[in-house]
Amino acid sequence: MRAVLRRIAIHGGITAMVLGLIGLMMAEMASAWLVSSLPTRAGQNPPDTSSIRHRMPLFMAVVGFTFVACGELLLHRVRKNRNSSPPPAQLQVDETERLLQELLAKEDAKRATAQPGVASTAPSSENTVTPPPAS
Repeated sequence: MRAVLRRIAIHGGITAMVLGLIGLMMAEMASAWLVSSLPTRAGQNPPDTSSIRHRMPLFMAVVGFTFVACGELLLHRVRKNRNSSPPPAQLQVDETERLLQELLAKEDAKRATAQPGVASTAPSSENTVTPPPAS
């Protein structure tokens, strides 16, 4: 569970920061649009946009963090259920593989008994290759 909380803190924090910055940009654009869209009259104060500049980034950061936390907890639950399944049975050696290993072992045994002490043979015309004459 500690690893899940660590992932939530890391991924949720990064998501909250990114969405907070996006919310700040959106709030600035919304407040600029709100101020410019209202007709101005003499003596009238522009609308107060300070609440949208604070609420929008904070709301987006909280929603992003909550979304990541719910996603990580859901993944933890799904993975935990997947890991609780019994381990797979021991893999049986394929019949072909077993026969191949048996034949290789027999061949190695034949070579070991056929050549107890191999002495090197002197070079002769039978065991050496002579290059063809140059033309």
